[in-house]
Amino acid sequence: MSMLIIKVMARIIVTRKIVSIGIKTLLKNNISLNKTGSETMKYIMGVDCGGTKTEAIAYDKKGHVLKQTVTGFGNLVIAYEQALGHIKEAVTTLFQELGQENCQHIVLGIAGIDAGGLKERVQADLQGWPCPVTLMNDGQLAQYAILKGANGAIIIAGTGSVMIGRVENQWYRVGGWGHLFGDDGSAYGIARAAIQQCLAEYDQGQEPSALSQAVLNFFKVGDVLALTRQVYAMNKGQIAEVAVVVADLAATNQDAQRLLVEAGQALAQQVSQLASKMSDNQGPFNIGLNGSVIEKNPLVYQAFNDYLAEHFNQDYQLIKKTASCASGAYYYQKRMEAK
Repeated sequence: MSMLIIKVMARIIVTRKIVSIGIKTLLKNNISLNKTGSETMKYIMGVDCGGTKTEAIAYDKKGHVLKQTVTGFGNLVIAYEQALGHIKEAVTTLFQELGQENCQHIVLGIAGIDAGGLKERVQADLQGWPCPVTLMNDGQLAQYAILKGANGAIIIAGTGSVMIGRVENQWYRVGGWGHLFGDDGSAYGIARAAIQQCLAEYDQGQEPSALSQAVLNFFKVGDVLALTRQVYAMNKGQIAEVAVVVADLAATNQDAQRLLVEAGQALAQQVSQLASKMSDNQGPFNIGLNGSVIEKNPLVYQAFNDYLAEHFNQDYQLIKKTASCASGAYYYQKRMEAK
């Protein structure tokens, strides 16, 4: 056998080994080759469907972000068809960029999905996607995201408020009853308390305090009768903006400081109620924080923590959100695979 033939055969053997190693590496890293030979990656998609935007993010098997997109609001309770269109647009965008055949699972967190019959309607309208689809409410998706799949509770304190907890497969809740019956500790709750103080001062024959005058100025009215007329014509989100006035005034005003402290205490009381309903006693109790009121207002946060330090009957740790709530899809998938 000539030296040329021997060299060619040696190169073939080496090439086969390299190809074999390459294929094993691709499989190990969840990468496949499409028909043209270029690399594609399997992914999990998380979709956080909120009141102002829909955020869809694709994650690889290690939790790295591959692609993300944002469309309009995804709260189906606001306007079903329009919100559904935003959700489909977000998912389709990632399908087009990463290949729908590479999507292994889609997990959607949708506000209000637990309302009667809504989940079944959504499931029917989302048929045809090439992979399993899991629907949960946005709070559950946030719980997986903030606690990274661990047991524990989260506080959602933005425009409204709700406490959501999970121990293995069992979910628990406190609050979340809307602005008519709840939302204590939320931006709306703070705004409501400020307006109530304004009205109480009028009923007691007092001159408007600095806080009350700030409320009147915010609504561009001169008295409480005009204030009530205007407030009753506004929606929850518009009223909740008064919380920003209270927060700005709190640097120098004791009334404003008191309202923020009371909000923090109200949130702590609710999470304490939630913990008493849960049976997770292994290690510190995880409490995730989500929403501008608890995340961004230092007075609310401090009052919340102080109340827990004095009244909470077990060790706890506060966990701040470090990534999009859409990442809950990745941690949900990991938990399902570990079963």
